[in-house]
Amino acid sequence: MNSLTSHRYRRIEEAPATVLSGLSNTTPLYLHARNWMAEMAVVTSLSDSFQSDDRWFSFPEQGMNLSLDAMQHLHCVAIDHHARPSLALEIATHGEPRSVSFAAIPSLSDLEAFRRTLDHHPSQPLTSGQYHDWRASHLIRPTACSCCAGAAEARRKDPGNSPLARILAHSVSQRHQLHCRLHSPSFHFALSLTPADLVLNKGHITITGDDCASMVEIDPGLCHSLMLHRKEIDAEPMTVLRVYNSLGVPELVIETPGYDAHDRWLEFCRVS
Repeated sequence: MNSLTSHRYRRIEEAPATVLSGLSNTTPLYLHARNWMAEMAVVTSLSDSFQSDDRWFSFPEQGMNLSLDAMQHLHCVAIDHHARPSLALEIATHGEPRSVSFAAIPSLSDLEAFRRTLDHHPSQPLTSGQYHDWRASHLIRPTACSCCAGAAEARRKDPGNSPLARILAHSVSQRHQLHCRLHSPSFHFALSLTPADLVLNKGHITITGDDCASMVEIDPGLCHSLMLHRKEIDAEPMTVLRVYNSLGVPELVIETPGYDAHDRWLEFCRVS
């Protein structure tokens, strides 16, 4: 039995806004979010938070905005590792039972402080079977026609040939500052990093920040189309890349200051 909690899985029976507001300034945490196309993560201490009138909950300094209406459950999960035990708060939203999570980091986070914060709320213990059965029953995977599915698998087999991989490799070599925004109906997450490394592994494209605390991982199979343009944001010139799924919805946006990158990124798109 894990010493962090009496049950490995617990469903927290408290208003999500109450639970989330209690996380501010507790300890550095691993903040992770995913939609079907990509995932982003950063090690950060959470800032003050607030709830808007339209029922979105925000951590403004971390660029995280969460739809309270989209949340179905909050789960506390003990990570039972013999050398590096940890604890995570998982936010389950419609169709995606683990879209956003906050996790303690072994040897960095104050694990006991995080545990006490979560233990403060009433909860329902779950068996491993109950937890995994619930996740499976609430997961809604995107569907695609056979043609689109075949094209997606081809992109995964050769991720380095993706224009997105070339663009990100160029950003690593030029040390571009990238502003990345991940979108879903249940959350909006913004992350800035200067990529230090590009990894192609198991059909995915991953960049890690030079701060050793941030990362973006992308499934090129779900990157159906790219749109590149120049734009002024707060009177500052920006090169903006939008990545769309097969339904024409932009799930990932990557921006870099200035227009210098635009023509080079456009070349990468044209040769693919």
